[in-house]
Amino acid sequence: MKSAIVKTMLRGEIKWQVNLRKRLTGDTSYHRRYFNTKKEATKFYNRVTEEITLHGVAFAKLSDPVRAGLAKFYAFLKSKNLSLEDAAQLVEKHQATSLSVTKAIAGFYADCTDGRLEKGTMREYRSQLQRFELKFGNKHLVSITKKDINEWLEEIKVKDRTKKNYITTLRTFFEYCVREETIDKNPAKLVRKPKENAKSPPILTIEEVRQFALYICRHESRLVAPIAIALFAGVRMSELFQLLWSDIDFVKRQIHIRKEISKKPKQKERWIKMSDNLNAWLALCKKQNGKICDYPTLDNLWDRRTKAFKKATGKAWPKNGARHSFASYTWTLGRDVDHLSNQMGNSPYVAEKYYIAGVEEEKGELYLQVMPEQKEERAPDLKSEKLDSVNII
Repeated sequence: MKSAIVKTMLRGEIKWQVNLRKRLTGDTSYHRRYFNTKKEATKFYNRVTEEITLHGVAFAKLSDPVRAGLAKFYAFLKSKNLSLEDAAQLVEKHQATSLSVTKAIAGFYADCTDGRLEKGTMREYRSQLQRFELKFGNKHLVSITKKDINEWLEEIKVKDRTKKNYITTLRTFFEYCVREETIDKNPAKLVRKPKENAKSPPILTIEEVRQFALYICRHESRLVAPIAIALFAGVRMSELFQLLWSDIDFVKRQIHIRKEISKKPKQKERWIKMSDNLNAWLALCKKQNGKICDYPTLDNLWDRRTKAFKKATGKAWPKNGARHSFASYTWTLGRDVDHLSNQMGNSPYVAEKYYIAGVEEEKGELYLQVMPEQKEERAPDLKSEKLDSVNII
C-alpha cells in the first residue's frame, strides 16, 4: 500500500500519486493517477483493486461511460432472457449475412434498370447515392441509423431543397432494401425533410401546348400518341413506354393502366377517362395492337420529347411538365382532387401539393380544346403524310 500511494510534488503543488503496476493493469508499464488528498487516492486505489479482484483487469480499464452503457445493455439482455455470449453470437451471425452499403446500392441500380425510370431520375439516383456510398460504403447495411443519415446530411452542407431530394432518394433506396428483406425497417423514413416555401409546379401555357402539338405533327409523328396521352391524360412517361394499344378502349373511351406497368409496385390498376381532344388525337394514329411508344428505350422517348419541345417553343422542357399541366388545367373544371389523384395514380395530398398550379377556369377549357383539324380543313402547305398534314386549332 505504501509504495502504491506516495506523496509527491506536481507543478509546484503537493499531490498524492497512485501507482498501478503491471499486476493491476496487465500492461508492461505501470500507470499513475494524481489526487489532491490521500483520502481520494486511497479510495481510488481500493476501488480498482476490488474491481480487478471481482471482474478482472479488462473491466477495471473501462471508462465510466462505457461501464454505464454495459450496465444498461446487460439489463436489456436480461429482460430478453439472453446472455452477453448470446448477444455476441447473434451480432456475429447477422453481420456475416448482412450486405455492405456498396453491394446494396449495386443491387438497387440493377433493380432500376428495368426501363421504367427516366434517364434524369436514374442520373439523380446515381449522383446522390455515390456521395452516400463514399461515407458509408464499407458499413453493414443493417448498421445505418437515422442518426447516421442526419449527421451525414449536416456534413455535406447542401441547401434545403437539395437535402429534401437526398432524403427522397435514400427513402427509395432503403425501401428497396426492405422489399429485398436485407433490412427490417427503412431508417430514412424517420428523417424529417426540411420545410420549404411552397412553389407552384411548372406547367405549359396553352400556346406552348399548341406549338408543341403542331411541331410533332409535322416533324415527330411517332411522338403524337405518347405526347397526347401524357398531356391530356397525365400518364407518366415510364408507364407510357409500356402502354399497349390494346390498353385503350375507344368504345368506352378509357385508358387502362395495368398494375404491372404502374410506377409504384403496390399501386392498383386504374382507368383514365379520355377527353374529346385526346380521343381525336389518338384517332389519327391508332393501331390494332403493339406498343404505343415506337422508341427502343425510355431514354430515347425522353430525349425526343425534350428536343422536340425545345425546337417548337425555344424553351427547356419543365420537369413533369405534362403531368403538372394535365393536373392543373383539368382540376379547374371539376375541382375534385380525389378523382384527379385516382386517375394520376397519386394520393390526393401529393396531387394537391406537388402537381396542381393555380390557373383560371377558362384556361382549363381551352386546354381540352387543343384539337387536330378535320381532314378537309388542313392547310395546303403542309406535307401529305397522314400525321404530318395535321393543323392545330
